Amino acid sequence: MGESVDKADQKKILSSREMVAESQESIGELSEVADQALENSSPGGKALAKDGQANPSPISEPLMYHDQAGVHHDVVKDFLDQPEASPDLELLTHGQELLARVRERIKRDKEKRSRKKKERARKKKELAQLEAQSKDIPPRVTVVLSDTDNDLKSVKYSLWIAGICDKKGHWRNQARNVRIIHTGDWLNKWNPEPRVADFFQALQENAPKSCEVIMLYGNHEVELLKKQHEGRKNRLHKNQLAFIRRQDFMFFANGTLYLHGYPTFGLLRLLKQIKDEKKGLNAFNKRFRKAFVEGRYALFKDEAGLELVGDIRKVRQYYIHPCEDGEKKGFKISRLLQELDIKTIIHGHRPNVLAQVDDELKIEVPGIRIINNDNAVKKTGLGAAIVDKNGNFLFVNLRELYWAGGERRFRKKIRKLIGM
Repeated sequence: MGESVDKADQKKILSSREMVAESQESIGELSEVADQALENSSPGGKALAKDGQANPSPISEPLMYHDQAGVHHDVVKDFLDQPEASPDLELLTHGQELLARVRERIKRDKEKRSRKKKERARKKKELAQLEAQSKDIPPRVTVVLSDTDNDLKSVKYSLWIAGICDKKGHWRNQARNVRIIHTGDWLNKWNPEPRVADFFQALQENAPKSCEVIMLYGNHEVELLKKQHEGRKNRLHKNQLAFIRRQDFMFFANGTLYLHGYPTFGLLRLLKQIKDEKKGLNAFNKRFRKAFVEGRYALFKDEAGLELVGDIRKVRQYYIHPCEDGEKKGFKISRLLQELDIKTIIHGHRPNVLAQVDDELKIEVPGIRIINNDNAVKKTGLGAAIVDKNGNFLFVNLRELYWAGGERRFRKKIRKLIGM
């Protein structure tokens, strides 16, 4: 036997059983009616057989049949006791195997997702550790811009010559561990260009993880904030002014101090106080940003704000002027710089003709290398200073470009210096 019965046949069998059960109930009801009729028709009640017992009704007798062995069987009882058809064992086995494979696949996928999640968490942790370590490592190269005064064309050209950005001013994919510092006056105080602020903000925010852009205050940015405070309108909207307020006043790294103008005695005394508190010199920015640009008595409102960023009118006279004890101010400033471990100062503010000036004020401020990075880039179209991790300098200007033999050779020379 062992052959399977399809679902249609099973339904037919179930419906047949229901019909038989209904027929049996009808037979029982008919037999009761017949018995009642016989009882009413006889004068003494039920019809009696010869032996005195009630004669059974022929309708109430079960349907019987004889098999070949002569055994009596009840048709209805045998049909109702017949076992139901069993499902297809082969189909059931196949379904169980398919379900097992699906469960195994789900289990494997879950384990795979768990492994990927752990791997992502591990890589994220390693990246955070590397970034934390890289903050203490000096960059491979620092590109210093100064006093570009709304001139985006010279900025993009200088960064392209340095091999940091493409000609449109976007970061190159090969840029790694690079720092760009602008020492101030990136806007023009008389006619600030909104797209210049947007460009430097995008350059700062889109810098690769191992790179950074540091924008410093110049006297132009200070005077723009002052005009805005006085209610005088300019072309900058509030988001661009907020970007200006978030920038720094100075930056110190690897023995070099970057600022807009010249180091003043007041600024250095404040830095010395911060160092005595066993804090880094760059803590100056966080501490004095509120004092400078916020509050009722913000420093940018007064002339003290301009002096803080090194806006000195007569430079040499400032450093040779004697203090109360008779010592020249430049000598005291030199001693303070050495106590602060500052060996080199790179600044702008005072334009030169064509090229940068190295060892400026070497007589007035002895023992300190002061570099004036302002080469009137708006007129020359090219200007920057490149510093490698060992402190070697290379100036980017038209004179260096001419001596190198053109753009291609000059860029090759820069790539050799910075290792890109």
